[in-house]
Amino acid sequence: MSCAEAHQPAMSTKSAAAGVATGGYDRQRELQAFDDTKAGVKGLVDAGVTAIPAIFHHPPDALALNSASCDDDDTATIPVVDLSGAPREEVVARVKAAAETVGFFQVVNHGVPAELMDAMLAGIKQFNEGPAEAKRRVYTRDTVHKVRFSSNFDLFKSAAASWRDTLFSELAPVPPRREELPDAVRDVMLEYGEAATKVAVRVLELLSESLGLGSDHMREMGCAEGLNMVSHYYPPCPEPHLTLGTSSHTDACFLTVLLQDGVGGLQVLVDRGGGRKLWEDVPPLPGALIINIGDLLQLVSNDRFRSVEHRVVANSSRDTARLSVACFFNADIKGSTRLYGPITEGSDDPPLYRSDVTVQEFMARAFSKGIQARSLDYFRLEHVDAVAATLHALQVRTHRARISSSASVEHMPGRRRRKICKNGSRSPSPPVVYKKAREGRGTPHDEHGEGALGSTQAHRTHMDALFEQLSMLADMAVDGEGFDPARLDGVLALFEREARASWAAAEAEHEAVARATEAAADAAEGHLDAVVGAAAGTYRGSSGEADALAAATAAMEMALDATSRS
Repeated sequence: MSCAEAHQPAMSTKSAAAGVATGGYDRQRELQAFDDTKAGVKGLVDAGVTAIPAIFHHPPDALALNSASCDDDDTATIPVVDLSGAPREEVVARVKAAAETVGFFQVVNHGVPAELMDAMLAGIKQFNEGPAEAKRRVYTRDTVHKVRFSSNFDLFKSAAASWRDTLFSELAPVPPRREELPDAVRDVMLEYGEAATKVAVRVLELLSESLGLGSDHMREMGCAEGLNMVSHYYPPCPEPHLTLGTSSHTDACFLTVLLQDGVGGLQVLVDRGGGRKLWEDVPPLPGALIINIGDLLQLVSNDRFRSVEHRVVANSSRDTARLSVACFFNADIKGSTRLYGPITEGSDDPPLYRSDVTVQEFMARAFSKGIQARSLDYFRLEHVDAVAATLHALQVRTHRARISSSASVEHMPGRRRRKICKNGSRSPSPPVVYKKAREGRGTPHDEHGEGALGSTQAHRTHMDALFEQLSMLADMAVDGEGFDPARLDGVLALFEREARASWAAAEAEHEAVARATEAAADAAEGHLDAVVGAAAGTYRGSSGEADALAAATAAMEMALDATSRS
């Protein structure tokens, strides 16, 4: 695998994630070559690399705070909570204070034997440092497997890869078969998972009580039904100043129980007030487990608990790997039908999030965007309202453009003009129709047997440009990223001009060319209708963007078929 020069400029996030070749460096090819080795980062270390490959280079802004975590006179803010050595009311108060401020705390006297914790870490070390063939056997990115090994689950989505390898194990609600587990962890993983679950349930009870609820409230909500155990191995890095062990992120779950060894490297982004945020180390504490609030727990607590950004710096040790085992507790991702929203009991605060969120929708959103993208804000009501307003504005502007374009009716061929005057509107066509039209397929053909659009290259070019811009605007609206109104005005003006030009061209050409031109114009207009309608449906309580868009497209295809048969 080739390595880029250390001084190579960092690419933008979008270019890097898309694998764009820049300056002779083909990122996609490098990523694929690395993944094909099935040896992970440990394989690079074993090969004796002294300069990390360019795919691991993080942009300077992500590395700027790597050195100093906090000022010398600042005291640590990651609290330690003794789960057994104080009255329950005091424990509840300390857990509540940590969850409401920093979102992280360490627990001691939690009930997990030290020997079991040591055995779990030893098993992960043995797996990663043992025979390479044992890792290759379970190396996959196919999520159908309950147990899988890989390096960076978002390798092909993230802007930069991180210096770590990971063994993923889905332990609950249905554990893997014993033979699916690697030999090195077969005797300890399920036992440790059960022990960590008891800790998670215990903490959820304390958090429930801190909200004035019954101790079983969050457990009965299914907050710990599912368990994914993610065991990280962070090899020594020859250039730790250029990369990270894990990028800054929040956890897309309800609660995380983390076991780390004594090497250190975990950092939490702490708000020190006055607009000052600093990365603070979470120092290894022998015998302790780290608890942190996940995104879904922040959602159901209506922002009373905080899911906070954290990361792991690259391992600067010369010869010692860092080990950690994260247990992510969630609802049953595959089987749960429960709708989640802010807990209303015991609070008069207005809800800040949607009340119809499924765990499947939440996780799909999180994993589609990669580890660094925070999906929680996507489900805020203020975001939903903003997107709804954006979609409404888009529909109004499109309608006005249609009215403005109606003056072109007099320029249409007689049959088409009569149809519009009779129906009062044009039936939209699904995006696939225009795609076929652009390729000269699935459209009316002229007497020479050629695609009608192929006879008017200028028109085809204009329609391509219109299609791409409408697609971009629609995608931005669906993702809630907003768009530039001036740009929308320009696209709609292009739409109007293209409509007029289409009818003028149709008048001058063969009737078959006219029919194809009109179909293409309908399809481009229908594409916008389909995406806008699907996006609007998403915020009327549909099960998701993909389902809404698929339903809209299917309905339009049926309408098109019915029209063609008539």
